[in-house]
Parts: sequence; C-alpha cells; structure tokens
Amino acid sequence: MKTTIFFILSLWVISWQTNANLGAVYNSLERSIREGQEKKILQHAGDKLLLEIEQVESVYSKPQAEQILKDFFDKNKPTEFEVTFKGTNKSNYAMIGTLSTEKNKKFRVSLRLKESGNTFVLEKLSINPI
Repeated sequence: MKTTIFFILSLWVISWQTNANLGAVYNSLERSIREGQEKKILQHAGDKLLLEIEQVESVYSKPQAEQILKDFFDKNKPTEFEVTFKGTNKSNYAMIGTLSTEKNKKFRVSLRLKESGNTFVLEKLSINPI
C-alpha cells in the first residue's frame, strides 16, 4: 500500500514539474516574441531549427536562425503578441499567436516544442502574414 501511494505521488510530482517547466518556457517565448528578442527565443532551440519566415522555410543552425530573426524583427518591430492557443499532442507541444507590429502588420506565429529530458526544445518556428 505504501509503495502504491509513493508511486502515485511520484507521478504527480513529475507531472507537476513538467507542467511548471512547460509554463516557464511558454512564458519566456511569449515575452521574447513580444519584445522581438531573437537571442532569447533561440535559448530554447536545439542546434538546428526549422524556421519559416514569410512563407520561406528551411532548417538553420542557431547562428543562421538568429540572423534571420534579427532581420525580421528589425523590419517588423513588435508591439503586441497575443497567444491564441497552447496545446499538446503526445510529446509535441504547440503555441500559436498573433504578432502585431509598428507598421500595423499582423503575423501568425506558431511554435512547436518537443520534450527532451526535463526541458522543452523549440523545433519549429513559423512567422507568416495574416
């Protein structure tokens, strides 16, 4: 009986910790996108990132992705980022939102993360005009 209770409590703690870590990653990414901080966005990426900017998609190294995001944010200074969806499918996690810019442009932003150990890694980032 004690073993069963310990096992259930252990699963609950692991689940709670995973959700807390995911929440912190979501919050960090949301804030970084809103502020146009490409370096902070890429802190959550692995060595390679599938990046789609204005319908152009490719796999980039972190330094390449950083330059592409910097160029995008230099041309499209964010004023607001509103998250419209957060969800999970097996070990994949997603966040979707609308990015508004100083030039009154709007972009649909979608992120896909994958659980890796006790953290979450950004695998794909898409920023496309609405």
